[in-house]
Amino acid sequence: MSLNLTYFYILVIIVYWRDYGYSLNLHSGDWEVDNINIIESLCSERLQIWTKDSKLQQNCTLQLLKNASNNDIPIFHLELLQSFSKADAGNIILCSGLQLSCPVSLKKLSIDTYEEGRELTETEVLAY
Repeated sequence: MSLNLTYFYILVIIVYWRDYGYSLNLHSGDWEVDNINIIESLCSERLQIWTKDSKLQQNCTLQLLKNASNNDIPIFHLELLQSFSKADAGNIILCSGLQLSCPVSLKKLSIDTYEEGRELTETEVLAY
């Protein structure tokens, strides 16, 4: 009589993005909030999105805003520095093409276009 044994090894990998309080869910591929305190700390300071930021950097900031809003964390101040393109249907469109939906917990929004004489239209203000 022969005995066949099969061994299975389960490898558990946890990926953390500590500076922003996230861990990677390897099954879904989504970043999940791992540490609310870090998100609260980041959102208690002024957050900035610059036009010179890479799309990845801008996306990370947008994800932070979304996670803060989903967890009812107040967002003290968001500053758009040369990154605002237009407002459309309740969203802000950044120069990079990324869209920012207004987080419910946003307390203050500053838009600096650095364009001489540029004014937001009433429609743009009301759209957001």
